[in-house]
Amino acid sequence: MMKRRKVYNVLGTMVLVGAISLTSCTTKPEEKTFAVSEAITNANNYIKDNISSVNQELKNTYHLNPPIGWVNDPNGFSEFQDKFHLYYQYNPYDAVWGPMHWGHQTTKDFIKWELEDVALAPDKEYDASGCFSGTALVENGVQYLAYTAVTDVQNQGMAYSYDGKTYQKLDELLLSGKDLPEGFSNADFRDPKLFKRDGKFYILTGNKDNKTGNKQIIMFQAEEVTGPYTYAGVVYSRNDLGGILECPDLITIDTTDVLIASPQSIGDEREYVFQNADSCIYVLGNLSVNSNKFYKTPNTDVEEFDKGFSFYAPQTVKTSDGRAILTAWMRSWSEANITKEDGWCGGMVLPRELTLKENHIYQAPVREIKNYFKNEVKENAIRLENEIKPLDSFTSRTSRITMDIDVASMGSSGKAGIEVFKGTKYYTRIGYDASRGYVYFDRIHCGSLMDGVRYAKVDPIQGKIKLEIYLDNNSVEVFINDGYYTMTGTTFTPLGNDGVALYAEKCSASFSNLTKTDIIVE
Repeated sequence: MMKRRKVYNVLGTMVLVGAISLTSCTTKPEEKTFAVSEAITNANNYIKDNISSVNQELKNTYHLNPPIGWVNDPNGFSEFQDKFHLYYQYNPYDAVWGPMHWGHQTTKDFIKWELEDVALAPDKEYDASGCFSGTALVENGVQYLAYTAVTDVQNQGMAYSYDGKTYQKLDELLLSGKDLPEGFSNADFRDPKLFKRDGKFYILTGNKDNKTGNKQIIMFQAEEVTGPYTYAGVVYSRNDLGGILECPDLITIDTTDVLIASPQSIGDEREYVFQNADSCIYVLGNLSVNSNKFYKTPNTDVEEFDKGFSFYAPQTVKTSDGRAILTAWMRSWSEANITKEDGWCGGMVLPRELTLKENHIYQAPVREIKNYFKNEVKENAIRLENEIKPLDSFTSRTSRITMDIDVASMGSSGKAGIEVFKGTKYYTRIGYDASRGYVYFDRIHCGSLMDGVRYAKVDPIQGKIKLEIYLDNNSVEVFINDGYYTMTGTTFTPLGNDGVALYAEKCSASFSNLTKTDIIVE
């Protein structure tokens, strides 16, 4: 039996814990700021000294961008001290994946982001190879970060903060291989989701059962947020979704639990399902902390979060006003690194509000984006006959465009839609293929090394496909039929290609609800 002893937690309250050392958590409550490590100081100094060398031209204007270096998975999405905090996997020293730190930015409205100092760096013996992905939880006025501490294996670490700026790590690991059942992989044991339910604390992680080969999400439980945590069970397991179920997340919408994961190396023969090797899924149901199982809602199955190219590792936060907000890495592991020579790579999608209707998650841009709408332009309904029609009044690089495609007007064949980021030779198409019943996103001619087409099989509503499209300097985000599906993709079309046109190919097509609104963040 594990020996237990008295120590003081980060709030100075006496608790009983197991053998794990929490001596670094005995900070007095009035001490609000921690000294930072040499590794964090070096990272912050490097950013400050080198940010002026970064080519900013193709960075987005109303999305989170890295100041310099490489960004991937969002981490620690949380609301703390009247701000929203978003951390991310970060290599400040080069625009490629490398030694993982936690970069940090904050916002009041999900649109304007303020750069903060680096939050975590690989500065402990137990995380010397990187601070991989994780989540945050605010408890009793303290912000806790749970993350994967990497050496030659993967374990879980924790840091905490009083001020949301400086972070103190626990002296010892939160979870390690000794906490895993026999046969569970210590090499694939990552991305802790920390949450509280019914007065207890829980951690979900992605993992692999080396005996069966199953990819699984496992759970641990504790009486105190800092542990000790004990293994509770396998809450979700699949053997048909490719690799590890990375970056597990959990959020409750209404009374339904939404379990989220990012399976690697997934494959599907259907043209419109799991088109990216690394995808993102959600499952609806109920996570029982009594039986330690996730019970799927009857007559539902795994759904994808996004049907486009550039969307991975989504993470959510429940706001104080009750909204479920999601963001994700706006990139995938298979995409070309277009901006490496510019000194940066990666970014985040426009945060989205999630709602649940008829056992399906709808996504909508955060309502705060409307505060940045300017200069709305409307066009009357247009009918085309196998032609392309420029919309000169819609010319833009950073804007919201709406349109309805009258599917009934197209007949049973042909394609119709909109071209954006259009120049004399470059363009990206978002349209509807009447012969197949798909909305498609085609960036083959976008003018960079990005290529390919993605599809979303969507039923018209009252004979129409409704599109809401958000353009920023290097990206396109499409919300289909009020967010029933989304399609996200980076394009990196060279600057100066800002034209917009409608097209009807091998058919007639009618368009209505045509608006363009500039998005201006000053």
